[in-house]
Amino acid sequence: MIKMRKVWIGIVGIILITIVILLVYPSISFHQNLVLGKFFKISNKDYAPKGKIVIWFVTWVGCPVGASDSWILYSFLHKNNVNVNITLHYSDPNDKIGPLPGIVFSNGIPNTCVPYNYSSGNIIFSVCYMMNEYFNETPNGIPVLPNNILNTEIKEIKDVLPQWVYSLVYYYNVKATYNINGKTISPSYYVNPHHIISTIVISGKGGTWIMVGPMYNLTVLKGLTYEYVMHNLYNFSWYRTSYQEFSETVNKAQE
Repeated sequence: MIKMRKVWIGIVGIILITIVILLVYPSISFHQNLVLGKFFKISNKDYAPKGKIVIWFVTWVGCPVGASDSWILYSFLHKNNVNVNITLHYSDPNDKIGPLPGIVFSNGIPNTCVPYNYSSGNIIFSVCYMMNEYFNETPNGIPVLPNNILNTEIKEIKDVLPQWVYSLVYYYNVKATYNINGKTISPSYYVNPHHIISTIVISGKGGTWIMVGPMYNLTVLKGLTYEYVMHNLYNFSWYRTSYQEFSETVNKAQE
């Protein structure tokens, strides 16, 4: 009798653990061959309001990856009549890649990690900036030491993002492992200082997709001004290739 009771307690414990995992990491498919800079489908679940498609961009103000991805996002939103506030900006000049031209989706430099939200038609676009331009403070000016950046970002996104967005961004940055330059490692721990890499999440009735990292080789932006990129955007081969992949992913999420 005691033995059977222990068995039932064990079964109940397993069920409770499973429920907790499903709540914390909703509808995640555990892929084995994850690639940075590529969209991959992680779930058939639709997290968007009925008839809508949601696009989340989680980054930081001075992020080179965020700067490079911003051009594709801006063009897509512009072509689909989603009016967004923009500020032309350069990524962190102290980063090893140097300042890259990009766009922040706010009126002026963001001073909060609370998401900026835009919508038009069936498209909802939201962006969250976790850190400032120089990667040494939160957007609202609280100093952060390099060894505490990742923990600070995790706390911020947990506080301000919808649970499902937080769960996906956290899992695919901090828990999931990728093959990066011969290392099997989580993206957040591959980079120094450790931090959440810019991430795009797209969800609609066709399912949910995610991408961690840059859509293209961001070094193509080195030495360019944001005025030059803005005026010549449609002429760049990297733009055409990346825009096609992004728009195709959005279309799949809408199907």
